[in-house]
Amino acid sequence: TVYAAEADDSDAITADIYNADNYNIQPVYGMLKITSKPGDDTTEGDKDGIDDGDVVQKNHEAGVYKEGDTVDFDITVTNIFDGIRTITINEKEGVAVDQNVFENVAGGETVSTKAHYVVTPEDIAAGGFTNHVDATISGGSDGDGDDGEGGDFGADDEVITETMEPSVRVIKESKTSGTVKAGDTIAYTVKVINNGNVSVKDIEVTDELTGDKWTVDTLTTGGSKEFEATYEVKDGDIESGKVTNVATATGKTPDGGDVTSDGQTENDVNQSFNLTIHYVDESGNTMAADYVGSYQYKKSFSVKSPEVAGYTPNYTIVSSDENGMPAKNVEVTVTYYKNAAVTPTDNGGGNTTNITNITNNTTIESDDDDDDDDDSTSSGNTSGNTSGNRSSTSSGRSGSSRTSNNNSDSNTAATDNQAQQPQATEIPQTQTPAASGTRAATRRPAPEREAVISLDDDGTPQLVSASDTETPLMNLGLDEHACNILRFLILLAAFGVVIYHTKEMKRHQSRIFELEEKLEDAKKNK
Repeated sequence: TVYAAEADDSDAITADIYNADNYNIQPVYGMLKITSKPGDDTTEGDKDGIDDGDVVQKNHEAGVYKEGDTVDFDITVTNIFDGIRTITINEKEGVAVDQNVFENVAGGETVSTKAHYVVTPEDIAAGGFTNHVDATISGGSDGDGDDGEGGDFGADDEVITETMEPSVRVIKESKTSGTVKAGDTIAYTVKVINNGNVSVKDIEVTDELTGDKWTVDTLTTGGSKEFEATYEVKDGDIESGKVTNVATATGKTPDGGDVTSDGQTENDVNQSFNLTIHYVDESGNTMAADYVGSYQYKKSFSVKSPEVAGYTPNYTIVSSDENGMPAKNVEVTVTYYKNAAVTPTDNGGGNTTNITNITNNTTIESDDDDDDDDDSTSSGNTSGNTSGNRSSTSSGRSGSSRTSNNNSDSNTAATDNQAQQPQATEIPQTQTPAASGTRAATRRPAPEREAVISLDDDGTPQLVSASDTETPLMNLGLDEHACNILRFLILLAAFGVVIYHTKEMKRHQSRIFELEEKLEDAKKNK
């Protein structure tokens, strides 16, 4: 029995044999049965003392791997025993092996296979991993009828990965181009991209403006997810002139850390609105060309109504209130009323009556000097949506009567004015508007009648008299100021005179009483 032997490239074999002179030694080439390394105290079938690296080898192509990369391993296993054996290869979970069972492997024969593994986010978070393979040599026979020896052997292979750098990117875009206005709907897209080198899980995406929320279970590196949202532009957005929308995405890294990002987009909001003023008579006939002006939100304005011969507008100036231009297009109407004609009427006695400045529902009566004459009455009704009929009736000594209907005159004047199309003018905000009334035959020009544009509870524009909105005194007509101030001063002066004379009268009366007492005393002394 040979326990150990060594051979080189020659035919010489050196053996350590007890009492070698008693043996005839002949070289026989082939595999020896290996039970242990020399000097080891092992038992039959025990692999202790054998280097696993002499049995199993595992390696891969060197490099730094990233998430999703496939690592290909080369695995070799040698049957170190002198009989036929079965070799079984076992890999860790997640590793795919091309062939893991090899049967009828002769002694000294080496088998090989490949294994494949995809790098996971956890591998990136760990910075690398070590792959272990197990090979079991079993079964077979040594040819002497006994089961062949075997054992379990293993090998490790270390793989280096990238350093974890988690990152997500949010791209927020508006699908609505151009300037928007209140009431418009803006369509958005929200795109979340994993631009890091590791997967991110449990991502929550929030659109702050619309209130929409979405979730993404896992977003692998390089992956993306897209969402859609809409928003209706509000009146409050006009204040800033922009609609800014921000979307935020927050997720978890493989090691439990947080990663977050946001993206935003902006839409310009229209801050310019149109002011349209229609100029019509009581019947709705156009008296002047419409005024159309464009004003920035909150900008102040004043527009002077055009002068139309024979007519007086209910408002000579249309202005913004203290808030300036509203956040909407404004459309209002100024109504013109026909001036009363100046008609000398002979009452038969040589007296005449002038009909002047007829106003809404106003009746002017005139009586001749002779008591025998009948009264002469002229009335006009200019309330909204009336026909504007005016009649004048007089009767004198001759007993004749005369009636005039001015409907045709009104329509003719309206048609003429529509053809002429007077133009409204904007009053510069740095100047004081000049008075622009219609002069009646026997009165001075009427003061300016200013209206301001105000929004009712429903947001509908309406014209409101400036006096009803507590317009400061300085905004009223200067001629009215002068008249009122003069009257006030005269009244104040008269009041002062009365006080002065009252004091003087009391002083004189006291003097008289004093003199009367002296006279009485003088009479008594006599």
